[in-house]
Amino acid sequence: GGIGFINTSEDIDNVVRRLSMIDINTFKRPFPCFSLAVYLAHMNLDPNSLTLSQNNTLMAGNTAIPMDRQNQTLIDFWGSAATYSTYSYVDILEGKIPAEKLAGKIMLVGPTSAAERDVKYTPFTRGNMVLSGALPVPGVEVHASAIGTYLTNGYFNRAPSVVNLAILLGIGLLSGLAVYRANNPWQGLLYILVLTAAVSALAYLSWNYQHYWINLVSPIALTALIYTAATTENLVTTELERRRTRAAFARYVSPDVVSELLQNKEGISLGGARMNLTILFSDIRGFTTFSEHKEPEYIVHRLNEYFTEMTSVIFKHGGTLDKFLGDGIMAFYGAPIQCEDHADRALKTATEMMERLAVLNQRWKDQGEPTIDIGVGINTGPVVVGNVGSSERMDYTIIGEDVNLAARLESMNKEYRTKILLSDRTIKYIVDPQLKEKTEYLASANVRGMAEPVGIYTIKGFRNKTGEDDNK
Repeated sequence: GGIGFINTSEDIDNVVRRLSMIDINTFKRPFPCFSLAVYLAHMNLDPNSLTLSQNNTLMAGNTAIPMDRQNQTLIDFWGSAATYSTYSYVDILEGKIPAEKLAGKIMLVGPTSAAERDVKYTPFTRGNMVLSGALPVPGVEVHASAIGTYLTNGYFNRAPSVVNLAILLGIGLLSGLAVYRANNPWQGLLYILVLTAAVSALAYLSWNYQHYWINLVSPIALTALIYTAATTENLVTTELERRRTRAAFARYVSPDVVSELLQNKEGISLGGARMNLTILFSDIRGFTTFSEHKEPEYIVHRLNEYFTEMTSVIFKHGGTLDKFLGDGIMAFYGAPIQCEDHADRALKTATEMMERLAVLNQRWKDQGEPTIDIGVGINTGPVVVGNVGSSERMDYTIIGEDVNLAARLESMNKEYRTKILLSDRTIKYIVDPQLKEKTEYLASANVRGMAEPVGIYTIKGFRNKTGEDDNK
């Protein structure tokens, strides 16, 4: 025989997961709990044989019971309420239960009715997400689970803090690597789900087969936190990049092109790239004469009207406005968004610029204002495109001898009595056959700065009439 205390300890969530094995009394002698006292009696062990080793292991004969610093042991619960066979005490006394059913069994006597208020929540009830609806366990069944744990050596060992910390650090590194290597948030989420499933499987296998308790909530919470933080950081960075791109190119290209830039970054070339582009220069003929004896405010107002119309034409055909050169305009086609028909776009721009100018001139003429005339030069060739400038100020522009040739062609309109001139280099890049048919060969000319003669073309219908004053 023997005696033992029946107290059960509950965790902070009111769930019983462990039992206090012993109580050290004033005589410095380990005093067993009820379930351990029953086990000692079953094994014919003297309660006085209990000894406590240096590593806080309780020895009951040859049986080693692991305990924590509070002398508690994680026990193996076998199920929710009524997992163990339960019989009425009265029925046993009256002989209604066959003796063979009870032979060789350990029997515990205690209340099983919830009305007795001796019920406990275990991992199979409140603390289990799947079985949270299971009925609480009578206290006597908690002690029965403890005895079953002693008999089967089914103790659970909680992983020490250093192991849980190592797992947490490993999961954190893998989560960060997975999220930052992902091409998009959905791929990152897939990686996180796979990682979460892996750590969950590890925790389950360790618990179920090795009775080793690894913290699971902390690693899962960490993966969720890392994914949320990385996704938020990526969204913020992407939005800042979008704003920088929009701010950088809003003054060069149309809003539609800016939107395409933001959606199609694969087709963008932003700096230091050598590309074949088509360059367009335009200039107002005789602007110096036009400006004489006029107020600066008037000149600026007229230029703004003119530039507004011409810029809209450039943007309409997908061109990039490089800069305004006094009364001149420099634009190019084929960057930052690459296209095969950049020469066609430049020719269509030049044609429509002339048409828009005719409308402007008619409006100014009706207002009694002087009209203007312009010349356009177009050339195609390899240039370097990118951000050029200093750390304080940069411009997205192009550099190369073919840029200079386009400017030379614009100034040669006066010599050939034309409004639009283009080089034979541009003719080679025209995609639309009908557009090419509208061009007209003029001559092979020696252009300043060019080693070889350049074939000069114009667009039919845009030659000045004989005797027309080109300097007006």
